[in-house]
Amino acid sequence: KVFLDRCAGSPIMADGLVIASYGRGNYGSLLVAVRPGPRPRVVWSMKKSKKPPLVPTSLATGGRLFCLADQGIATCLEVKTGKQIWQENLGAKFYASPVCVNGILYCISKKGVVFVFPAAAEYKLLGKVSLGEMSYSTPAIADGVMYIRSNTKLMSLGGKKSK
Repeated sequence: KVFLDRCAGSPIMADGLVIASYGRGNYGSLLVAVRPGPRPRVVWSMKKSKKPPLVPTSLATGGRLFCLADQGIATCLEVKTGKQIWQENLGAKFYASPVCVNGILYCISKKGVVFVFPAAAEYKLLGKVSLGEMSYSTPAIADGVMYIRSNTKLMSLGGKKSK
């Protein structure tokens, strides 16, 4: 097999840093935070041994960066320094990126299990819910509604109930 390095997740901006990852095959190789400008510089990086993401895009909120490696390792870092706050093995594989609603993270595994935990400095699993089938898609959020696509369904959660 020939594996080429690739960028799959999207870069993000957080606290004045551009944060992006790349990898090879099904594994992230490097997550890097760069201070942009006339003389860009790498501020910090997270190497393969620390389990950076490849496909899922990282999410920044409250000065923290939440990374979800394809192999199911969730990591919380300080955005400014890259210092690891916590790391947890969720025991599932992921393509979807985490989303955050009202300080709560929602991460959907490839098998369609939604992991729910706070976007906080301490990991605490609030719950897991199965969608009943596989899902490789990141949820979309609009007007108080979360839209989740599985292999055969489009589901919506939240919003106002019709009368």
